[in-house]
Amino acid sequence: MGSPRTRYAKSGDLDIAYQVLGDGPIDLLVVPPGFSVMEPSWDWPALGDFWRGLARFARVILLDKRGTGLSDRVTGVPTLEERMDDVRAVLDAVGAERVALLGGSEAGPITTLFAATYPDRVVALVLVSALVTWSAVPDLEAATTRPNSGCSNTSTSPGAVAYPASCSSPLVWTETREREKSSGVSSAWRATPARSSAYWR
Repeated sequence: MGSPRTRYAKSGDLDIAYQVLGDGPIDLLVVPPGFSVMEPSWDWPALGDFWRGLARFARVILLDKRGTGLSDRVTGVPTLEERMDDVRAVLDAVGAERVALLGGSEAGPITTLFAATYPDRVVALVLVSALVTWSAVPDLEAATTRPNSGCSNTSTSPGAVAYPASCSSPLVWTETREREKSSGVSSAWRATPARSSAYWR
């Protein structure tokens, strides 16, 4: 089974790419972490199987956040509100009135803000290794501290960004040999150093 057909939802002037698989009674929208994107993720067997597993009981909706994957590129770093509105645009495009949201890493704040803004449209919120803040602040000392946290670029590939598993979920950050064996999959988890630095500020 290949990847689902990619479609587009209009969010302001931008086209936001999304895919739908399954026809279960629950609508489940997945907001991906960081720079992970839809198309190459299907070439990684473990992740493709995970999407198909979810589709056994739900209509699964995947998207590429603005500036990533097959969605339109942007200048600068989009605001949390803009990225949240992309979620709304995709849900409207597929006719999903009430959904369960799944967000990992920095997608946690996006899905949480959506749930707080549109409580009548959200039946469940699932957060995986979600971030509240990247750097430590006085009232949240457990957050990552820099520069001695070890959360720095560990990739040896030119122009690539990777982080050790201790910084977040291994599913999100570590570049394993299994991914590299899958054709094209490594591109799903990478960004240029400049883009990554701006994104995480």
